Amino acid sequence: MLAAPVPSVLGLGGRIRAVRGDLSQPEFADRLGTSAQTIGRYERDERSPDAAFVRALMDRFGIDPRWLVTGEGEMMLPSASAPVIAAPGGQGGVPVVGLAECGLRGWYQRDLLAINASRPGDFVDPEGFAVMAIGQSMVPAGIVQGQLCFCSPRTAPSVGDAVYVERSDGAATIKLYRGADGEWLVLEGWLDPLDGRREPYTDRLLLITVKRIAPIIYVKRKL
Repeated sequence: MLAAPVPSVLGLGGRIRAVRGDLSQPEFADRLGTSAQTIGRYERDERSPDAAFVRALMDRFGIDPRWLVTGEGEMMLPSASAPVIAAPGGQGGVPVVGLAECGLRGWYQRDLLAINASRPGDFVDPEGFAVMAIGQSMVPAGIVQGQLCFCSPRTAPSVGDAVYVERSDGAATIKLYRGADGEWLVLEGWLDPLDGRREPYTDRLLLITVKRIAPIIYVKRKL
């Protein structure tokens, strides 16, 4: 791993290459549970890393996910071990609970991160939380990789809202809410670009497997 500061002008692939440092691609891949071919595609910006890869960089190398996906802030996470908890009554910071995969199979395992986001002025839901978007399938809805999505579980979703959906097994995603059809929750996202166009797709989820739905109230770039 690099000891010197990493230039902020590096793109996402360059930042992954900087984290790899003196390790070979096979060595780096082995530590992260992926393949050298995948690492090569990430470093050449041929493919965006998924949430599992970003989480592995956090766990094994201490990399700040915000720096990795946006180039902002510090490369390394602060060495804080205390859990991040939102203050009662809608005051204080907002816990960042995970990396929300915005992809065709965009489900990630919810897990509290050791970072806190500053609370928007009128975001008063005491149960509110934030997730960091990973992937590009929600770009047509205005959600870009690396942005923080502030979610309000006390707010009822309306058709067309961007929502955080968490299953009973703890996996979650960000999609557009299209309502319910009998026993099914209907969600919508977009496929990867083809000839410059993104086609929408529909994702259906049994309502009995849904733990909670939280509309995204704010989207912002910085913690």
